[in-house]
Amino acid sequence: MSNNSQRSMSGYAVCDSCGEILPPTATFCPNCGSRRISGGVSRETELPYQYGLDDDDEMLRVSIPRRLYQDSVPQEADRAQFQRDYEEYEPSEEPYPDEQWEEDAAEPYLNVPMIGMLAAVAFLAVVLLVTFTGLLSSFFYREDISAPSEQDIAGGSSAVSSDASSVTSDEKSVVHLLPEDVKNDKYVKYSLENNKFSTAMASSYISEKRTHGSTDRAFDGDPETSWQDGVKGYGEGEWLLAYNSDGSAVKVSSVTVYNGYLNPQFNTEKKDMYLVNSRVSDFTLEFDDGSTESFTLLDEKEAQTFHFKERKTCYVRFTVGDVYKGTKYKDTCIGEIIYK
Repeated sequence: MSNNSQRSMSGYAVCDSCGEILPPTATFCPNCGSRRISGGVSRETELPYQYGLDDDDEMLRVSIPRRLYQDSVPQEADRAQFQRDYEEYEPSEEPYPDEQWEEDAAEPYLNVPMIGMLAAVAFLAVVLLVTFTGLLSSFFYREDISAPSEQDIAGGSSAVSSDASSVTSDEKSVVHLLPEDVKNDKYVKYSLENNKFSTAMASSYISEKRTHGSTDRAFDGDPETSWQDGVKGYGEGEWLLAYNSDGSAVKVSSVTVYNGYLNPQFNTEKKDMYLVNSRVSDFTLEFDDGSTESFTLLDEKEAQTFHFKERKTCYVRFTVGDVYKGTKYKDTCIGEIIYK
């Protein structure tokens, strides 16, 4: 027998259809039933990959190189044992079914860009909701700030805007307290009759036998009697306080002023007592809530009335600002102050 025949007989056979390794004398493949069998050996042959314990027959269809040498051909007993092991082996798990792949692929999932986009949309929705809620709240619950009434501007150019606190103050929260000045014994208190307030006092006054310029003369209902300041100079900054001694509050919304010395008893052809004495030019009203109103008087003898936002107060302080200077006397005079 030649060397080539000896190699074929002592070698192996391979199925041409499925690549199954067969004994050299096999005439058909027990794996696929094919009768096309090739025999022989080589030093380096590409053999079909044989199953291992962790392999899946549906997942892996590859081959690996295996080196065979003439001197190390497997014995018949080894090949028989290998064949038995192969036939007895059963995979521990079923191959992953195609239906499961389709079901898993159909399940929705969120990737990173989609999560970021959803977060941005949620944030924008919250911002819009907060803004819309704020607009609704400001629309339904905003403060009702009324425009000035005709009363407020009745004084024409002489009217000055009141302090902001007088516009927004809530009467229910105001505590009506008298000023500390009423506790000072140096100020003389005068009782008032038929007046909005029960008591009056002033920072100063002059009382002479013939003039009688005490505080109560500015609240007695007679314009020909007058209050006159009792300090050196023209009396800027001096004040008259009308108040209720029991602390009760009353509503006030206007003031009428008779300016200067109006008693004609001492007038002569060459001397008008209104002009020789000083008169008030500007004055400020202060109320118990701390708010103020400022006005300008014309230099005339007629009554001048000023309207302002109604307040509920237990006192009103009348403070002299600038004055019209008298031609002879510095004393500033006020004929009458009437609150309504």
